[in-house]
Amino acid sequence: MRLKIWLLALTLSAAGAWGQWLEFRPAAHPLEGKPAPDFTLEDANGKKVSLSALKGKMVVLDFWATWCPPCVEGLPKIWRVMQMHPGVVFYAVNLQESNADVEKFLQMEKLAKLPVLLDKDGKVANAYQVTGIPETVIIGKDGVIRKIHVGLMKDVKKELGAVLK
Repeated sequence: MRLKIWLLALTLSAAGAWGQWLEFRPAAHPLEGKPAPDFTLEDANGKKVSLSALKGKMVVLDFWATWCPPCVEGLPKIWRVMQMHPGVVFYAVNLQESNADVEKFLQMEKLAKLPVLLDKDGKVANAYQVTGIPETVIIGKDGVIRKIHVGLMKDVKKELGAVLK
């Protein structure tokens, strides 16, 4: 009898823990709902791009690196989705790699038209509190961060599309 009560208590305890785990929702990124930090970075051609010059447009920044397998997997998917939203400005922000390495990667992956900004010293990633890559930041037309997604999106079209409406 004691064994049955003990097993019942263990089962209920495990079920409660499982139910709490299912209810877990990751906390919003601390920058969501706040003004996006301004920056100026060079693109792959040496042209300077400032976030402040893009005010009034929705902007998507995807922080990535060539050595990051989830980034390599996700970047083409995000780029395809972004092409469905021509009114949205998209930049793949490369973290601390040389322009030559980035260009070689883009040619190899057939992503030569992908708009890339080079965060050579990681200061922009620090300003955006990037904790892991890939990290996708969606900035509204008002310059406020609407959403930050850390990691590879399971369904890029659905997850990104929902925020870009």
